[in-house]
Amino acid sequence: MRVFLLALVLFCQLAMAAPPSPSTPPGPQARALSAFIAKKKFLPETLYPGAMNEPERLRFEATINALAVQLQPLADRPNPKEKLMAAFKAAYPAWENEDTEERERAVGYFEELMGILGVESSNGVLNRLLYGFDPGQSPAARNAQALAAMTAEERGFAAKLEALRVENAEAFLVAALGPPTTVAGGMQLWMKPGDPGFMLSLTRQPKGAIVWMVKDRFLYTKAL
Repeated sequence: MRVFLLALVLFCQLAMAAPPSPSTPPGPQARALSAFIAKKKFLPETLYPGAMNEPERLRFEATINALAVQLQPLADRPNPKEKLMAAFKAAYPAWENEDTEERERAVGYFEELMGILGVESSNGVLNRLLYGFDPGQSPAARNAQALAAMTAEERGFAAKLEALRVENAEAFLVAALGPPTTVAGGMQLWMKPGDPGFMLSLTRQPKGAIVWMVKDRFLYTKAL
């Protein structure tokens, strides 16, 4: 027993005297993320006028940097795409009430973060966050996706839209939704006071079209 205790004490002394093992140096993605966090953001650029004032700029910058810090565990790791897209979806609502310029610039920073982590495409995630739909989708694919997201009542309304022609579209929409909220040029726009995400537009020039969008849920289009 005394031999065992002596050996244990000797082992502990040697362990304490041993130099600490060197930490793993950060990889290229981790270094790039650190550089991204350190740089100033929301400054004036060719296609972006810059934040309105310095307090706003600092607030926007802090929001993007918080996202970048959250992504640090993904740096230099394989297959980060799924977790990265989930992080973007969770982070984007902080930008929904900002001006279009800020929302677009924030998504531009999202794209920079994708590049740092080696993710080439969001597969439409960023477009859906920013615009509510993916402009790269065909109308047929977009409508199929919209129908899958609709309630039974909404699908019934979509079926009625499909039966419309240029000649009867306005009368049907007025009967169903009331007078248009806005009329501008050749476009009529309907919105619902109790449903701020609802928007439906009717255009008749040069060709008729109905565009129906419910924010964060679907975009449905019908050529007349």
